[in-house]
Amino acid sequence: MLRKNKQITIFMLALMLFSYFVAPLVTSAAVKYYGKVLASDGLTVRQGPGTKYNKIGEVAFNTQVELVSGSPVSTSGCSMGWYQINYNSSKEAYVCGTYLSITSQGNTSNTPEDDYERQLQNLGFPSTYWSYLSELHKKHPNWTFEPIKTNIYWSTAVAKQSVVGVSLIQTKYDGWKSTASGSYDPSTKKFIVLEGSNWYAASSGVVAYYMDPRNFLDEKHVFMFEKLNYDASYQNANAVKSVFNGGNMSNYADSFVSAGATYNINPIYLASRVRQEVGASIGVSKATTGEQFTYDGKTYSGLYNVYNIGATTGSNAVLRGLVYANGGSNGSATSYNRPWRSIEASISGGAQMIASSYISKGQYTTYLQRFNVDPNSKYTALTHGYMTNIQAVYSESLSTYNSYANMNLLNNSFKFAIPIYNNMPTNTELPSTTLDESTLPKDDSTNNNNNNNNGNNNNNTVTIDPNKLINTVGLKTDGSTITGIYEGMEVDLLTASLRNNGGDVSTYAHGYLATGDKLNINNKSYTVILYGDLNADAKIGLADLVQLKKYILGYNNLNSDKLKAADVNKDGKVTLTDLVLMKKKILKISEINQ
Repeated sequence: MLRKNKQITIFMLALMLFSYFVAPLVTSAAVKYYGKVLASDGLTVRQGPGTKYNKIGEVAFNTQVELVSGSPVSTSGCSMGWYQINYNSSKEAYVCGTYLSITSQGNTSNTPEDDYERQLQNLGFPSTYWSYLSELHKKHPNWTFEPIKTNIYWSTAVAKQSVVGVSLIQTKYDGWKSTASGSYDPSTKKFIVLEGSNWYAASSGVVAYYMDPRNFLDEKHVFMFEKLNYDASYQNANAVKSVFNGGNMSNYADSFVSAGATYNINPIYLASRVRQEVGASIGVSKATTGEQFTYDGKTYSGLYNVYNIGATTGSNAVLRGLVYANGGSNGSATSYNRPWRSIEASISGGAQMIASSYISKGQYTTYLQRFNVDPNSKYTALTHGYMTNIQAVYSESLSTYNSYANMNLLNNSFKFAIPIYNNMPTNTELPSTTLDESTLPKDDSTNNNNNNNNGNNNNNTVTIDPNKLINTVGLKTDGSTITGIYEGMEVDLLTASLRNNGGDVSTYAHGYLATGDKLNINNKSYTVILYGDLNADAKIGLADLVQLKKYILGYNNLNSDKLKAADVNKDGKVTLTDLVLMKKKILKISEINQ
């Protein structure tokens, strides 16, 4: 008996030792932390956490670095703290966190690893959102996140926002500019300025990056998803002043708070919008000076428009905004208490306009005001954007974060609404800053004028690789088929997107894209495959399910296009698994990954 008790005691002791030393090692996968460099001129790497340490290198703009830890080691000389990074073979390498967009990557599978990830799954967030939101939850457990199920396919959203004139960018990088017609002139080999002196149409890759919510689920930029209702508990004049960081626009902090309380809108957000539009001080923009100006032959003076409302794309945009502040050229429009003949009137009247025309109409976050994708919006999806600047919400969210951080407000109970699109890619990244010349459209005028060399064309122009072109508009190709299509995708939308990016497209298809449709892109033929669409009617329904079932039972045959469409799980075989996935799609249990 004593021997038996001794054996039990030894076993229990071993179990306790295992629990103490080993169990911690078999918990969920460790979270890795990454920082993307925000400094356009590159970020200095130092030997220690401070400016007094020697410079040992530099990390280029938009480069992703791996952090040793998700927490800074020191704040000396850097307001956001110094982070240790893995850098070449250096054991000690540090960068200033002010110039990093920090994200985490933990669970990359479709299976939740803890209770909070299960909660996110139950709310409807895809697995590619979980690690980012989990990390934010750890830092700020009183923050709440809710998904906006847009019901918009990702490729559609990117295509519509990539139309020339819809999304502009102020950049020196040719790789970020659109090469579509109206944005690039192949005869001069120059990009076309669409506004001011250096605003260009953004490329599809840039649009995709700034539209993808997952790229901004970090502490500094998540405020683009903050719900913008007024809350007197923390939205006060001091918080507004911190937005302007010493600029004399802070003298109007009380006016922002008053406007916020009156129209149920966050005054910190209003201040961030003003800083984005006209700067932190009066006089930086003509919209804040009240000085005399002439527009379309008529002279005006004493007008203010701190939000640049009505300053639509093109030359003299600010002046058009001031004419709006006047109530139009003849001053007949008096909505929102126009004309705005003082800074205070502009703050209040503009806040009323933003609240009534945007926030109360389904555009209740900064992100939604740029990308109108809430299904309950009163406006047509992907229209009614507040601004054309593709980077605006990125800048505004950082300004809002800095204000909250300076006022020690980050532990307030913020609520965030985050969009989800159908058929999203695993991730998106900013394209190279340098231009791939193979994507440039050819100069047709050169073709027409070059008739030398016995009729041989020797103009050295480059035709865009059609495979790259298909990827650019958010679809997939194996060199002969086009996938990534969704039910109800219009032929005209796809062809317009391809042409906007410099493609030469022809097709006999019309209406909605279906399995078997043929497209000729830059003299190369492609076949459309809509997974699950076996009868080529551009829909996935019971008729397709019946065809698949008959094929599996050996009652009928499928041609090569239909066989590809039947391989729903893309494993190279058509089996009962594909039948089950198609049935789940029809019953609205789950979607087919196109």
